[in-house]
Amino acid sequence: MPASKNGASAPRSYASGTRVSAPQSEAELKRLLRAHGCDRIMTYEDAERAVVMFERGGRRVRISVPFPPEADFRYTPTHQRRSDAGTRKEWEDEIRRRWRALILIIKAKFEAEASGLVSFDSEWLAYLVIGDGATIGERIGPELDEATATGNLPPLLPGVASRGPIALPAAPSVRIQEG
Repeated sequence: MPASKNGASAPRSYASGTRVSAPQSEAELKRLLRAHGCDRIMTYEDAERAVVMFERGGRRVRISVPFPPEADFRYTPTHQRRSDAGTRKEWEDEIRRRWRALILIIKAKFEAEASGLVSFDSEWLAYLVIGDGATIGERIGPELDEATATGNLPPLLPGVASRGPIALPAAPSVRIQEG
């Protein structure tokens, strides 16, 4: 677990301490994708990221998982400098953990779809690749950042323009007939 720049430890994360290697997780991920009807599966990994691409039902999906710089693991949470080997081990542990987290995310997306909670397109929308090779998330991200920074967002509830109390319509009157 890396120490932040101020020395504080990050909270314990999913799959911390996993011993499943990145290649084992990658193979498991490919099996998972095939089991859910995906094909044309490709993976890529370098020191900065892992990228998974696949197709299903004519849709192309690309999900990228950023890796932290190895230098982020040079110090322990108590500011003790690690050896080069210790730094490398901590960084590799984090890479293994992120592969496990990626599998968890993808399993959850397929389970939500199988349970009828979402459609494939709605669950994977940010990762769908469009004509110019960008994902929808890459394309719309800057616009979303701009809207958030300027406060130019639609109301949380349709038809509610202010941030004050919500005025609810009066309840319909009910007549009880005896009879």
